[in-house]
Amino acid sequence: MKKEQIIRQCYGGMKEKHGMETIILFHVGDSYEAYFEDAETITRIMEVPLFKMTAANIPVVRISDTAMEECRNRLLDAGHEVCVSEFRGASDRHILKILMKQLRKQADEFVFIATAIGPWTILVFLVIVIGLFRMCIPDKTDPMDNSINKSSGVVAHVMVTDSTYNGFRVVYATAVPVTDERFAEICRRPGVQEGFESLKREAPKYFGGNLLDADICDFALYVYKFPIDKDIRIHNIFVAGKEKMDFYVRDNPNLPGCARWMHYGTEQGSQYLNANDINYYIPNGGRIYRYWKCRYLLQTSDTDERFSHFTEERLCQNAGTTFFYAQSPDFHKPGLCYYPKFLYL
Repeated sequence: MKKEQIIRQCYGGMKEKHGMETIILFHVGDSYEAYFEDAETITRIMEVPLFKMTAANIPVVRISDTAMEECRNRLLDAGHEVCVSEFRGASDRHILKILMKQLRKQADEFVFIATAIGPWTILVFLVIVIGLFRMCIPDKTDPMDNSINKSSGVVAHVMVTDSTYNGFRVVYATAVPVTDERFAEICRRPGVQEGFESLKREAPKYFGGNLLDADICDFALYVYKFPIDKDIRIHNIFVAGKEKMDFYVRDNPNLPGCARWMHYGTEQGSQYLNANDINYYIPNGGRIYRYWKCRYLLQTSDTDERFSHFTEERLCQNAGTTFFYAQSPDFHKPGLCYYPKFLYL
């Protein structure tokens, strides 16, 4: 089966499962790809180049791994549903299965021809060889994982707070895209829930009972090393608690007209970390601080800036989404802040 045929088959299967309006991103090596109408939609929203596969003339866009979070957030802001599939990450196994099926089919056809034109000894020999061949290559894939329709799923939002109800919200997700059946099985594991409860008990003790003043990077390093389950990993960490979130709406002398209030439902302006920060950069000695929806998505700070990061001026409405245009004191250019239409992960 040709690569373009596999793309069409998997694209159609994902659309049938998740809905024709859902944008499907397929993990391909170190990047993500979208095809057909999805590729044209992403090109329009992200302004990334569109190209076509020469042989099949399939429209394609490619998103790098580092730009994936920005792409997903902007698609959600535009009102689209997004699903990430690992079908081509698993395509080698899938293609191998298809080739093996074709080989077995051809062998069966050869046996049929041999029975018509050759002696019975040839038939018996080929039947034995084919039987042994099939026995030597068993399909060891767990039926629960035997599907090309896989996506990452959020397992839990774990509130880790001290006695003042201040601390952090830790978002756990599957370590890799999984089937719906495997996702349900992971969520039901007793060890996972026990791990979450243990984290909520032990983390405040580790920080001396004070999570209000705890640095989010120190907390992230502690949680990164805290054992939960091999099949889940940390997806995000947000500050939590009224007093802790209020740190990030303090007066900012470098930002005239800065907002001094916090919308606790959307958490705009509060501090957070993303999956790459927690699972790659911070464990290797990095210090990264982000502020929810208050800067260009790829800009960060190397210090914990406990003040307001956005203004209330130049408020406008665009496609049902509220935008705040802010001046970022670090980068000296207009930044973009907005309330998300959904509470993003």
